[in-house]
Amino acid sequence: MKKVLIAFIEQVLQFDSKAEYQEYIHKLKTGRPQKFKEMDVKEDAAGKVFLTIRKQYNNNAFPDN
Repeated sequence: MKKVLIAFIEQVLQFDSKAEYQEYIHKLKTGRPQKFKEMDVKEDAAGKVFLTIRKQYNNNAFPDN
């Protein structure tokens, strides 16, 4: 029998500015309860911000590390 032990969605997002990125993270922290972890954040010379993030999938367990 199959059992899901851990599940998450990994996304790579692009924001036009650091402010837009910060607003997105703020909404994640204050919105509906969903665990997430920022895996990587990079900013290019043009000011675009690239975020690699893992988000909890449904109510499945989310890795702590």
